[in-house]
Amino acid sequence: MVMSFVTTIPVMFPCSQRKVFRALCDLESHPLWNIGMTSISTTEPMYQGLRYETTTVMPGGLPNVSQIEVIRLQEPNEIELISRSGAITYHARFALAGDAPDQTMVTCHLKFEFNAFVVNLTKTAIESMASARVRANLEALRALIDPVQPEN
Repeated sequence: MVMSFVTTIPVMFPCSQRKVFRALCDLESHPLWNIGMTSISTTEPMYQGLRYETTTVMPGGLPNVSQIEVIRLQEPNEIELISRSGAITYHARFALAGDAPDQTMVTCHLKFEFNAFVVNLTKTAIESMASARVRANLEALRALIDPVQPEN
């Protein structure tokens, strides 16, 4: 059984569009902000046509290996990725828009499918967990590239 899900997740970053774009393209730092990611096959700069592999830990401790392809890269506005392998397949488009030099809205348009391993969960639970995970990843990236400085 395969279940499909589509969601749009916006997260505001308090920094420039180019800085956010570079951070999203920095594959070396992906395990730092992607929840459950344990490895990535390359740390070379992201480019259109790049294919790489990631390993993540799924709920319940199950490993998931994904083959990812960068299908569109338009600096500093858009990144589009597709994964056709693993327990979760997806098509993700990150749209970046900046109204001010130090404000960038990142909107993740995500369509993914879960394979049979989640049959026991309801669609509502899956949607809630997936949205929360993607939002948490983007918020972790935001904290990584623009940490809040403590006031003295």
